[in-house]
Amino acid sequence: MKAGVFSGDALADADELLTRVRSQPSMLAPTWQARSAPRPTYVVEPDGPQRFTVAAIDLGIKTNTPRNFARRGIRSHVCRRR
Repeated sequence: MKAGVFSGDALADADELLTRVRSQPSMLAPTWQARSAPRPTYVVEPDGPQRFTVAAIDLGIKTNTPRNFARRGIRSHVCRRR
């Protein structure tokens, strides 16, 4: 799925922005899939009482992000793709 996030009208009109998004190369190329074979999912448990649960696909997540979530009572399920 292709997507774009734009703020305001200053960049270009809506049709031009849509054209830019649609012209991007596909993320389903065989070379991309081969380089990103799935690895085991891991869970970072909250340090105290659990407030929330999040799921993240690791496409370059920093190790400290789930740890910071844990300090705030958030359980993180991380699916590693690299």
